[in-house]
Amino acid sequence: MAHGSFVIFDWTVHPLSRGGFRRVIFVITMIVIPLGVLEVFQHFAWAVFATLFLLGTLSAYWLPTRYAIDDEGIWVQRWFWKKRKLFRDLKRVERDPNGLFVSPFASRSRLDGHRGLLLMEPPERDDVEKYIRERIEPREEVSS
Repeated sequence: MAHGSFVIFDWTVHPLSRGGFRRVIFVITMIVIPLGVLEVFQHFAWAVFATLFLLGTLSAYWLPTRYAIDDEGIWVQRWFWKKRKLFRDLKRVERDPNGLFVSPFASRSRLDGHRGLLLMEPPERDDVEKYIRERIEPREEVSS
């Protein structure tokens, strides 16, 4: 967080800890794929590589993700990875079945997946969405 900024909302999401069917699929995938790679390539190093690759690509699922919203923007932190989106750079917020999606584009864009940010499961979704909209939309009214 920036020095002197006050955190308005703060939550952590850890999908693996919820368990259920997705956890079973995750464990099966982490076993079957490396075994399949080992069978095809007949070398243990490729199975290790496949395991590390899967762990890296699925890190949003098995590592906790911390979200914080302060008066300047949104912080997302996962393990060694941090991302910051300032409200002045955002132009759109949309509801998603898994949370809220914020984007630097006023309308849908092909780059949304790369430049946008999914806030997974905010605890007070309506309050978080209202706060973000209040921080984004005043700029649109001024630019007439």
